[in-house]
Amino acid sequence: MKIIPKYLLSAATLVVLTIQSGAFSNPALAQDASLVPIVSAGQQIATRTTQRAPRPDAIAQMAASYGSFQSDVGDIQRRGLNSTADVTNALDKLAGQNSAQLSRGWLAYAALIASQSPELRTTVREVVSAYGTQTIMSGLLADPEYVRRDLYGGEAAVSMAYSALGADSRRLNRTASYFREQAFALQGASWAKTKMRRNEMDNRVNRFMTASRGERAARADIVSALQQPNSNAAFSQAGAPGAPSLWDGSISASTGILFPSSRSGVRTTQHASQRRGRNRTADMVATLAAFRIVGAGPEVSGQIRNAVGEGPMSPCIRRAQLNINQCIASNAFPFETVDCIGKHAIGEVSECFNKNAR
Repeated sequence: MKIIPKYLLSAATLVVLTIQSGAFSNPALAQDASLVPIVSAGQQIATRTTQRAPRPDAIAQMAASYGSFQSDVGDIQRRGLNSTADVTNALDKLAGQNSAQLSRGWLAYAALIASQSPELRTTVREVVSAYGTQTIMSGLLADPEYVRRDLYGGEAAVSMAYSALGADSRRLNRTASYFREQAFALQGASWAKTKMRRNEMDNRVNRFMTASRGERAARADIVSALQQPNSNAAFSQAGAPGAPSLWDGSISASTGILFPSSRSGVRTTQHASQRRGRNRTADMVATLAAFRIVGAGPEVSGQIRNAVGEGPMSPCIRRAQLNINQCIASNAFPFETVDCIGKHAIGEVSECFNKNAR
């Protein structure tokens, strides 16, 4: 058995892995498009067709909920708010989110970025080579602090993810401000000053409360795009310091990922690896990133989901959902509803994301 340097494994984890280890090959790991070059700003990654269908990516599938939310926010802003139907569409897309699903999706998207860390990829592959895929997966589930605490590159990977998530939050904050500005501007539009009936307002709130108790299907184009083999290049670029949000560009299953241009340019300096102390969110991000590097597929998605649970920001998102429901129930005009969307469905949810990426 190949001996792994001491810095790779804690004593407790080493004992578990040694007992459980065995020769095990991982085709998904061998086929993974490993260290991808950083894509230049504005470059489009063309979708390539391969003879063999790519292995389903459990982490990318989970991240599609977060991607759907971000994409819906962008689509609504691009479409504009020009009628009551536009306001209703915005509410249907952004209110009534399942807090646990969105929280897990945020974590999984962070892991997609973190999984591009060259240091972490190299270290995880050394451990897999020595102990086998099944053994390392069991270890990841048993010890959620293991990757960030003991593996070289774990902290740098989390730093990459937090860079991308910070850009995402700034994007949401800008969109929230846009909605609130529109709420003020729409006071001069006759349709936006048409008062809704009380039963309409109550029905909306009841509909969103019901929706938040179930999970909504992620957008098919996002599910497909996040699992394209060439998506790793965009994830790597999104994690570069100073990069804009990936969601400022466009994602579609047919054209691949178009990374947005950056007016100020993207700095590609190395991420510093710094100890942050005990941090459950950072531990989850690093662990999910390791699962993706290993090549976790649908067969372990249930175990991964159980390990993550509701996700760290689920209670915060639930409060945001309660606030938007109360806001809708107490405001009878469409322009007031637009303000509710900007303040709670976008702005307050963004605050939930942002305070967990610290």
